[in-house]
Amino acid sequence: MKVRLNHIQQVFLAFLFLACFMFVRKYLILVYPFIVFGIIRVFRLRLNRKGLILIFMILGISLLSSLINGLWLVNNVLSLYIFLPSLVLIMAKRERNTFANEALRSQFWKISSIILLFVNFSALCTFVYTHYSHRFVAPITSDLLDDAFYGLYGKYGLGGHILSVLNIIYAVRFFFVRRFKLALTFLICSILGFYGLGLLLAILSLLVSLRKRILSRGSLKVVFAAVTLMALSVGVIRTINRHNYDYIKNTLMSFVDNASFDYHEEMKKANNFQTTSVPRKITFYKGVGLRIMETPSILLLGTSPGTYNSRTAFLLNGDISRTKMLRDNVKKRPPYHQIDVFPLFNTITTRVPWMGGTRNQPFSSVISIFMEYGFLLGTLIMLVFYRFGSRVIKEYKETLDYYPLQFILIYTFFLSFFVYYFDLIEYSLPILILLKIYEIVPPKPILNKVRQS
Repeated sequence: MKVRLNHIQQVFLAFLFLACFMFVRKYLILVYPFIVFGIIRVFRLRLNRKGLILIFMILGISLLSSLINGLWLVNNVLSLYIFLPSLVLIMAKRERNTFANEALRSQFWKISSIILLFVNFSALCTFVYTHYSHRFVAPITSDLLDDAFYGLYGKYGLGGHILSVLNIIYAVRFFFVRRFKLALTFLICSILGFYGLGLLLAILSLLVSLRKRILSRGSLKVVFAAVTLMALSVGVIRTINRHNYDYIKNTLMSFVDNASFDYHEEMKKANNFQTTSVPRKITFYKGVGLRIMETPSILLLGTSPGTYNSRTAFLLNGDISRTKMLRDNVKKRPPYHQIDVFPLFNTITTRVPWMGGTRNQPFSSVISIFMEYGFLLGTLIMLVFYRFGSRVIKEYKETLDYYPLQFILIYTFFLSFFVYYFDLIEYSLPILILLKIYEIVPPKPILNKVRQS
């Protein structure tokens, strides 16, 4: 029975990775609660009383907030439909007296790596095809290649940027478990995605993860190797895609040079669809602070789910969504989204080159949790995330996976602060499955082993 169950788990994992790593990922939003229910059943999990209390608390406060802020039920229901399954999966515990196959960890990495390598090969094909089919107008340094590394992953949503992030995660993990050929392969694939923000946050996350080892002389070799690989990545991008490197550099400088600006003047320009030198992301951040000061009730109850800057708010605003059915038939723009967020990022604005880039996107899962659920409930939700992650990391402190797990959690937090990565099921689901498997499977000290599957 145990062997048969493990076979079912492996097949289920393969199905999930195929769904997350290929173009069908756009449909995950439709069936996400059912997928989480399947995970709970297949991996023998259950939701305890504390988890149920938090779920009902979120539902109750969300309903109250919605009544106060105009009853945007479509936004509320869709947002909770996307968000609550992830929270349920985080809080679900292994059933008592159940068997957790120790091979699940290695099976996770083996199955997902094979599928990701296959998708990367297809992405390389589209990259090469784009280069040679436009070789007279698109040399290797052309911006046409910025989003050409996608293949079977597809262009939906953030497209190749998510694929680049996944490759960075796999590169870091295999580097620390000393599978250097695989690490190099995934690193090269991540570079071909030309995702500047992803690379910069990866370097920052790596430094934070290694903060203790940086201060330890005995670990300087590992730190030097890791930092060198990241430095080489920057050098490669500078060499083969100079305009992308310049864009990253100019973006960083634009944040530094425009640290002080007139928010109301910037919003006036945005409402008149004018381009601005101030990155609209920092305009958005400043607007969040001003909104909290002007409307203190947000601290208590929030604006209600899906009504500020979450993925749901953009899906339903009738403008920016790539889903034609939603764009043509749904136009839900709650007041705070209409005033604070929509003018900064819309189809008219993004027609201008580079105005649709990362530095101008008012996306942030972290901010949306606090603004839409309120700071009290938002803090409780973030505390659940933190305790879940820190518990897993602590269990694996004496293993080769200790630093990769730290990196993944820190990287996910940074990504979710600057973009709505936690709202992207194709990204959050594989990460949550990984952490849940590491939570339910007891670790073995393997620090001194040279290789790990």
